[in-house]
Amino acid sequence: MLSTHLLEQDYQKIIRQFENYDDYLKSLKNASKHLRTLQESMHKDLKPLVEWADKNHIDITDLPRDLSLLQKMERLDLANHNLSWFPPLLGTLQNISILNLSGNALTEIPQWITKLSHLSKLSLYKNQIAEIPENIKNLEKLTLLDLGKNRVYKLPASITALQNLSELYISHNHLITFPDTIRALSNLRVLYITDNHLTQIPDWIDELKNLQKLNLANNPLQQLPDAIGELSNLRELTLSNT
Repeated sequence: MLSTHLLEQDYQKIIRQFENYDDYLKSLKNASKHLRTLQESMHKDLKPLVEWADKNHIDITDLPRDLSLLQKMERLDLANHNLSWFPPLLGTLQNISILNLSGNALTEIPQWITKLSHLSKLSLYKNQIAEIPENIKNLEKLTLLDLGKNRVYKLPASITALQNLSELYISHNHLITFPDTIRALSNLRVLYITDNHLTQIPDWIDELKNLQKLNLANNPLQQLPDAIGELSNLRELTLSNT
């Protein structure tokens, strides 16, 4: 009787295992179907981006046509295409940390850029940008910002939120006065502000304690404040043609 009872228990155990295994297979099948649906949806959503890239002869090495690779991109280089518009869909590529849009024909910073929450380096060198939007503050992880060779005449107050910024390039623009907003960028190590219309440097310059390189070349400077001598970490000071 004991052996029969044990056999019955084993049989019931095996049945339960098969039932659990069947449930497991069903859950795998459902998960696979859900994933496939998501992928198809993603491919459909990003298809216009691929079409735009083909139309503008964007190299496949700069913008992959494989949508799974596109989603994983950390570096996006679309420099020197002379484009005045970029598709907002680029703002959905949330893994991008380095973005280069230099050498284009942008008249303003695209709104989708401020949605790239992981962006650490942004180059907009040699465009036609006049104003920097207030929502630049959203790029809290930014360490490098290159606005050189544009038409910028002022920096927004919100740039003070970029507390991780260590390199700022704003040469060849239309600045008449040294931007007060730079004062709050305490982690700034490199500042290039050449080829503008600056006539003086503010007394608070010594508050940029971490500054190592300061390039003021090609500005009509009349004099330098004594405070510039308090920049103890400064290694390079360029004053040619001032």
